[in-house]
Amino acid sequence: MSRPDHHRTLARLAARGAHLRIDTAEICCLAAMHLQAEAGGSMLFGEEALADLFEATLAAVIPSDNPRKRATHAIERLRAQGLVVRIDAAGMVKAGEYA
Repeated sequence: MSRPDHHRTLARLAARGAHLRIDTAEICCLAAMHLQAEAGGSMLFGEEALADLFEATLAAVIPSDNPRKRATHAIERLRAQGLVVRIDAAGMVKAGEYA
């Protein structure tokens, strides 16, 4: 099995102008996922559990009138960038739990 050429991969990323758009609230949500996974031993979150975690995190760090709506939008933005993905039971990236 050949080893991946990391330099070539990084060069392609740079040539494409790859970037992330992530705000403080989204960073806090990702950190909450990591901390929760560390405490629970699993990096998988059901859809409702992830929404609950994001809602609680956003309510704590940036209070608003509708933290659930903000949580839903944060999940959508992070999914669009590939920072959270849905994994099914077979490990395929599609419907299932979030990681």
